[in-house]
Amino acid sequence: MFLGGLGNLWLITRELFILRLRVVDLALHNLDGFNCMTPSMDWEVEATYTVPRWMVVPDISNIEAISRNHLFPNTDSSSAEELTVTFLAEGSFNKTYTVDTKTKSLVKSYVFRVSLPVEPGDKVRNEVATLDYVKRHTKIPVPTVIAYDSSSDNVLGFEWILMEKIPGAPLSDIWSRLSYISKGAITREIASHVFQLRNICVFNESGGLYHDSKAEFIIGPVVTQFMFMNGRRQLLLRDRGPYHHDSDFVRALIDVQIADIHFLKNMPSNDPNFNEGLLEDGPAISLSSSTPRSFAQQHHD
Repeated sequence: MFLGGLGNLWLITRELFILRLRVVDLALHNLDGFNCMTPSMDWEVEATYTVPRWMVVPDISNIEAISRNHLFPNTDSSSAEELTVTFLAEGSFNKTYTVDTKTKSLVKSYVFRVSLPVEPGDKVRNEVATLDYVKRHTKIPVPTVIAYDSSSDNVLGFEWILMEKIPGAPLSDIWSRLSYISKGAITREIASHVFQLRNICVFNESGGLYHDSKAEFIIGPVVTQFMFMNGRRQLLLRDRGPYHHDSDFVRALIDVQIADIHFLKNMPSNDPNFNEGLLEDGPAISLSSSTPRSFAQQHHD
């Protein structure tokens, strides 16, 4: 009886998948000629994955102008306040810059973080709200956000966050020189941070954290690389939550993977979004089997 129930469930799920793919087909017809690349970024195919590529390097003079406007709003550009911007580091989706300021009474540094539009509007708002929530509800040291823009429609041409810079050094740079006592103290501090995140930052839904119009915290669409990787997935109908159960989140990941592969297989080779390397990178997922199976959740890479 139990196995039969699972078998019926699998058949129903299979039919739902087929129905969803038909809906995706209808949506894709309305996207004819739409290019998933943006003027500021593109996607490159590596050995087994895709990575974003910056098509435009953020202009440091614009970063300086934005920073000065928010850090010294009551002074003009010719005032005595000193402000310099230097490149700090970069990751897959962000470039960071150090903003050093000096006035007659204070020397202080900030971090200016520029983001690629991988999930336009939502990514930066999600990050700002998350920083704010952790700062309000835990003792974990996080920077205060000075200002941000979740749109690329600005003089810089990118989404950005200006925040305070927390003093310190990368642990990897100093770990080998630390005493056992210092290492123990740091390890306990990190464990305390993890404990607070696990026990205080608990929600009834899964998704992304945002501020509403009253600056209250709400759960909204999830921001995860799996949903926007290669840029093309933003063209698909995606269930980005919020999710009430873990199984809803896993189902959403499965749906977007299947829809993406289906999209590629039906895309003309002359379409600007077509990439043969990405098509070959797609796993062979079959929906033809009606045999019940057991699944274990794991990280997708």
